[in-house]
Formats: sequence, C-alpha cells, structure tokens
Amino acid sequence: GVRRALSIAVLMCLLGPLAGCGGGTETKERVKVGAVFTSSLEAPWAAALHQALEKGEREGEIAYDFAEKVPPAEAPRVAREYGERGYKAVFAEAFECEEGMRRAAADFPEVAFCLGSRRGPTDPNVSVLDAYVHEPSYLCGLLVGKLVRRGTVGAVVGFSTPGGERTINAFRRGLLESLPSARLLVARRE
Repeated sequence: GVRRALSIAVLMCLLGPLAGCGGGTETKERVKVGAVFTSSLEAPWAAALHQALEKGEREGEIAYDFAEKVPPAEAPRVAREYGERGYKAVFAEAFECEEGMRRAAADFPEVAFCLGSRRGPTDPNVSVLDAYVHEPSYLCGLLVGKLVRRGTVGAVVGFSTPGGERTINAFRRGLLESLPSARLLVARRE
C-alpha cells in the first residue's frame, strides 16, 4: 500500500539525483538523509516516509536524521541546516512553505530535495511526492453510483488542500457519471 509506494518513491528520489555519486570504493559510505516534518510522526504521510527512511538506516544504506513538528515558517531553515551539514538528500513537507523550501533547494543544488508538494519537480534537484489518488477516487465514485439506492451520498474529506479537492472532485465526477441525479454531501475536517 502506501508504505510500499513511499519506499519506492524514497529510492527513486535518492537514486535519481544521486546516481553519479558512487565513489567506486570497496567501503560503502552511507548517504546522509534528513527529513523535515511539519506534522508529528503520527500523521500517516509522515509516518510512512519516516518508517521507510528508518528501514534504510537499519539496512545500512543511509544515515538518517529528522526533525518533527517543525513550524512551517521554520521548515526551510531546518532544511538549509541539513544542506550545510553535508546531507545529500532532504525530504520535507512543503505544502505550507513551498516557496521557502524551493529557495532552500536552489541554494543547495548538490543536495537532492524530495518535497511533499502541490507543484512539480524542478531541475536540478527537486523531486516531489504527492498522493495522487484521484483515479481510484473516480472509480469509487463510479461504483458508489451503481450501488446506492437513493441519490444522496455523503463523504468526509480531511482538510481543504489541492490534493483533497482533487480527490473529492474525482469522486464526484465518477458518482455523477454513473448516477447523474446524485447529490453529494461533503463534510470537511477543518
């Protein structure tokens, strides 16, 4: 599921920008990886990424350090500190501090930044992670439209973010395609 996908994403983010970093020596040096979480490690996205990075550390692939519950206004500063300390990769939630995080990445072009972001990647060193679940949400809407007996359907959405809106809008489109008379009631956890 999500953990496997994030594990694969972690490897892709690390291996893509760092592909040419091997020194050809017999002794394997662990890549220094930092993570900046604006949420606690109990949040699903942060927990999955943290667990994947911890696994990489346990397996001797990376040397991992992290900061959690970092206020969004401080997150770019923390990411810069990882760059200053010689880290080769920084993972960060950038949804609430996008511009600052991208400026930090621009100041450290030799560091691979992998950001939880609404925006796309930026050369030479920014990769992105996002939960693109709009396609399965659309399919769920199609199925619900075929299964309900009445035309009113309820859905609970986390927070009003571009990703959350993309997900509920895809569900709505699928629902209306299979049941054009449907009415979708949306409750938000704000």
